[in-house]
Amino acid sequence: MTIQQQLRLMSLLALLGLGAVIAASGLAVYRLTDKFERYEHVLSDDKNIIDIKATALSVSRVDPILPETKDALDKANNRIKILLTDLRTSIRDKAMLAQLAGIAGQWNKYAKGIYGAIKIASDAPQDALNIPDAMYQLYLAPMTTQLDAIVAHNTSAEVQARNNIVGNIDTLFWSIALPLLAVGILVILFISAFSRRLKRGLHDIISTSEALAQGDLGIRIPVRTDDEIGQISQAINHFVDGISAILVEVRDTSEDTRRIGAHLNDLFVQLGTNTRSQSDEVMRISTAIEEMDSSITDTANSAVSATETAEQTSLSVKTGLSTGQDTREALTKIDTAVTAAVAALEELDTAAQRIGTVSQIINNTAEQTNLLALNAAIEAARAGIHGRGFSVVADEVRLLAQNTAESTGNILSTIELTNTLLEQAKHAMELVRDETRLGVTAGEHIESALSDIDGSMETVAGRMQQIAAATEEQANATGEITKSIETVASLAYHTRDEIKSTHQRVGMLVSASDSVQTALSRFSRLPATVDEASL
Repeated sequence: MTIQQQLRLMSLLALLGLGAVIAASGLAVYRLTDKFERYEHVLSDDKNIIDIKATALSVSRVDPILPETKDALDKANNRIKILLTDLRTSIRDKAMLAQLAGIAGQWNKYAKGIYGAIKIASDAPQDALNIPDAMYQLYLAPMTTQLDAIVAHNTSAEVQARNNIVGNIDTLFWSIALPLLAVGILVILFISAFSRRLKRGLHDIISTSEALAQGDLGIRIPVRTDDEIGQISQAINHFVDGISAILVEVRDTSEDTRRIGAHLNDLFVQLGTNTRSQSDEVMRISTAIEEMDSSITDTANSAVSATETAEQTSLSVKTGLSTGQDTREALTKIDTAVTAAVAALEELDTAAQRIGTVSQIINNTAEQTNLLALNAAIEAARAGIHGRGFSVVADEVRLLAQNTAESTGNILSTIELTNTLLEQAKHAMELVRDETRLGVTAGEHIESALSDIDGSMETVAGRMQQIAAATEEQANATGEITKSIETVASLAYHTRDEIKSTHQRVGMLVSASDSVQTALSRFSRLPATVDEASL
């Protein structure tokens, strides 16, 4: 699995965990909202029932003789009808609706009796004064008793609703905390394993590169994974194999050149001796000419062999140049892949920042919930004993809001830690990219050095061709020697001078081969053959 695939997997796991948290939180919030709505309905119903009772009692045992009694009764009647209508709208229980219908009937009878007392107050004031007490005993007292029973029943419903809300609050907390904790632990473990593997791969590359810089061509980077680090290790190993093969070929060619040069040196020494003998012993010119002709033929063959060897060496160097260019292109592709990995890490960092934004929104919501709970507690305090139960709920809601704010704070801290780890991973990838670019630069240097070697070998080939041409001229000269002894003597002196010049050139070739051998000696554990270097 490549580094990019590993990072994508980590992002997918984080997104799945976040999705699970959001889904669980949404379901828990939906359930909690439903419980709150039911609880609010119960509280609203209790408030309306208490308001009906208070309104009814405000006109109980009124004095029908007073002129303001009718207005007070009208207001109370309208108020109670509105409250009963609201209760019928919100209540779904058939038994309670039946009780409300009975209460409405009792109130209508009570109001009708009081209205009757007001009508007869001017004609029979004493009878009118007796009617309110009678109406109270007949209708209003049983009505208040039923209202108290409904309130008592709703009180137990309030307690049950409050317990359900507390249970849903606990469920909401654990549905958020447990998935976040699991996702956090999973991400931390993944990042830790990823960092250890990346650090081990980089350590292998660095240690091997240091050994290669010291000239140890027998060492290779262990390939432990198939990701970008493993691909870099394989590319470097292949590059070292190619360089080793090139250096082995250069070493072998240099040894062959030095050996051929030594052989040519011996031949030229012998030719010089023969030339001097020809000058002293003209009478034996025929024999000397034959010997010289044989020596020249050997020299020509050796020169041709040396030229072919130089051309093969030049071809090997060009092959090395092509290999170096391919290696540099591979390192460039690796640099592009690592740059893409850095971009993926930046996208992951952006996703983590979005999670922080969502957590901040949750924190703000918790703060607003806390303020609403404080306002609810104030309203409950104003309601006195009737608002005591709502005050308890408000305190629970405020405590939930504070816990939610603390949890979102922990989430933000975790996200900040994740961002820090992402920055460290991005920094490590940038170091890998820098090391890869250094490898590209080193490849360019090696390519330049091989180009210089190629030029030198072409020069050597040219000189060997000159040697072959010179020996060919000597062969032509030996044919002319048979025509004239004087010509032979003159040619002998000329040949001796040419041999001295060629001897000097061969010495230069041997010296160049020794320099190449000296340069190769700084590389340790160089393979013995080209086949071993390619293994």
